[in-house]
Amino acid sequence: MESAAIPVNTMELPTEAETGGAIPENEKSLTTIVYVLQALSVLLGFTAIAGVIVNYVKRGDLTSDVAKAHCSWQIRTFWWMFGWAILGVIITTVTFGIGAIVFPIIGVWSTV
Repeated sequence: MESAAIPVNTMELPTEAETGGAIPENEKSLTTIVYVLQALSVLLGFTAIAGVIVNYVKRGDLTSDVAKAHCSWQIRTFWWMFGWAILGVIITTVTFGIGAIVFPIIGVWSTV
């Protein structure tokens, strides 16, 4: 029985059961490492940059649809975090600090 290809641009990530195949351990580890790097970026912003670089370098090597979907999700999460951070800097500069409320929201959103 062949499983249908899972589109990687959906909002919900496919599970192993939905795709009908096992995820190789090295791909699980890679995905977990990048999620940890993104979570640490709340405290250390540069770890998100390291995570997105790892994703861009390794995404061509992924064989599992689930791992590919997670990789796309992680890359998209990074760019949304980056965009909101830039917006937060602009708003904070223009409003003399009032816009700093955006930064805790980015931190919470990126770890959920």
